[in-house]
Amino acid sequence: MWQTSRPATSGERRDRRNVLVVRAVLSFAILLCGIVILARMMQALPEGGFKIIPGVVLGAAMIALGVHRLSLILRARGMT
Repeated sequence: MWQTSRPATSGERRDRRNVLVVRAVLSFAILLCGIVILARMMQALPEGGFKIIPGVVLGAAMIALGVHRLSLILRARGMT
């Protein structure tokens, strides 16, 4: 990180917290989209066969990305 000559003010801390909250909301949205995509692909499994594999991979990747981003945000906030 960058070194500054002055300490962070409460406004800067609040801004950083707001950014983390926005990122957490977006990460949760990514997670939910992945769950929906994966559920829809599992629903289409009987008639889809191997054609649904890209959708399953996409859903699983989005779930993994959402969980990873949430864990990074929690670590940045010092909760884990």
